[in-house]
Amino acid sequence: MTTIEQPATLAAFGSIWAVPAVGHNVADRVFGQSDHQAANKSTPTSEDVAAGANPRRGWAACLAHVGQYHMVMAAVLGLV
Repeated sequence: MTTIEQPATLAAFGSIWAVPAVGHNVADRVFGQSDHQAANKSTPTSEDVAAGANPRRGWAACLAHVGQYHMVMAAVLGLV
């Protein structure tokens, strides 16, 4: 025998899953990462570091991406 709680639980799970999934795609691919951040957030290779590159070279771009990502996720969750 199916009760109303079972479909309600499935509906709640689906909506709770959908909001972060959509928010992630919007935050990571649309508004949460610039082309500059995507191109510059990687760390230098060991050869680059040996040649004098700063080992923290990509940190600023990565932190900027993480900050933007979380602001977009907060906005999406706030809208819902």
